[in-house]
Amino acid sequence: MLLAVVLLIGLIICSLGAIVERYVERNDKELIGRHLELEDVDINIFKGRATVDGCVVYEADDVTPFVRVAEASAELSLQSLFDRVIKVESASLSGLNITILQRGDTLNLDDMVAYITTRYASDDQAQQTDAVWGLTLHNLAVGDGELEYVDENVGHSWYLSDVGLRCEELYLTDEPSEIDATLVVNELGAVDGVIGFNVESLDFVFDGSVENFPLESVVSYVRSAINLSGCEGSVGAELHAEGNIRDIESMTISGSVGVEEFVAKDVRGDNLLSLSAMNVGITELNIERQRYIFSS
Repeated sequence: MLLAVVLLIGLIICSLGAIVERYVERNDKELIGRHLELEDVDINIFKGRATVDGCVVYEADDVTPFVRVAEASAELSLQSLFDRVIKVESASLSGLNITILQRGDTLNLDDMVAYITTRYASDDQAQQTDAVWGLTLHNLAVGDGELEYVDENVGHSWYLSDVGLRCEELYLTDEPSEIDATLVVNELGAVDGVIGFNVESLDFVFDGSVENFPLESVVSYVRSAINLSGCEGSVGAELHAEGNIRDIESMTISGSVGVEEFVAKDVRGDNLLSLSAMNVGITELNIERQRYIFSS
């Protein structure tokens, strides 16, 4: 009898990954507000460690992929579960692929962000409310990531590759999280810096450097303010930027910028201005408010 019990417990432990996989897929919308699929889940109950291979989170239509992850791993604090708090002590994602679509002031992640931030309260709220579990995220890392941001308002897409992110703690409340970031923009521009990001409001602050950033990437945003058909060249910069993902044109930028091989073209496509090199100090740059203040 004892042997049978031991075997049963061992079978349950060995099958825990499959059990969790089925549970998550059957209760996906209750857990994150979106449909998701998991390829394989492996759980080490003694170490509080979980690994997921092949995860897909879909758009609100349950058909279009929104997020793909090749592999995800996490370590949980087992003790915090007794306090109804899911404390992720560390987590990493590799092969992350995200497509973000903006139409007007609406992003294709708004419904999921609102659901998660509403459902999962802070530690104190979770302890006070029996019906709610808390969720805290610590020591997060993303490697080999890709992100495509499609802005239908201006008809332009941004492709971010080689995305690497590190965050000591990601807050799900109205509080900015500090994220170390490296990435490549449109396969040319290298970005390295620190991002302060508010998950609830989608406000952000960026301090860092940019190298070989392609100027043609910003033409769609300045065309309404400056009568140009296009521009060429690359930018290197030390920048401070503040704004909101919902409204990129309202972003305010300051810092120092160096431009190489710059060419501005008029509405007929003819060269309007050409420069081999130029260095500029920016006190304030804001496209929406049409403020272009340069210090040098």
